[in-house]
Amino acid sequence: MKQFDAAVSSSSRQKTYIYCLIGRNLTELKRGKKGKKFIEFVHHFLPASHYSRSQIYFLMNLHDLALKYNKLMYVSIGIGILKSKYRIVKQLLGENEDFWSRV
Repeated sequence: MKQFDAAVSSSSRQKTYIYCLIGRNLTELKRGKKGKKFIEFVHHFLPASHYSRSQIYFLMNLHDLALKYNKLMYVSIGIGILKSKYRIVKQLLGENEDFWSRV
């Protein structure tokens, strides 16, 4: 997790892909930790604990969505825009499913 977190700040082209990988790792961590302990665990071990509860769950949802729509991992828009417009992005991906699901 710490290596992915460091990679986000050093890579400008693959940020969405790296955030999807972070979401994957958070999903795996959640399987071992339940409820509030999971959030506390992430806040304890990630540097600077700059992931809020909503950010953690957003990254997990982003990873799940990217599993279905593979090309989402390679978009170049910022993660803040993806988070604030998540519902619209999800709807647009569903409308053009053939394009977004193929790599």
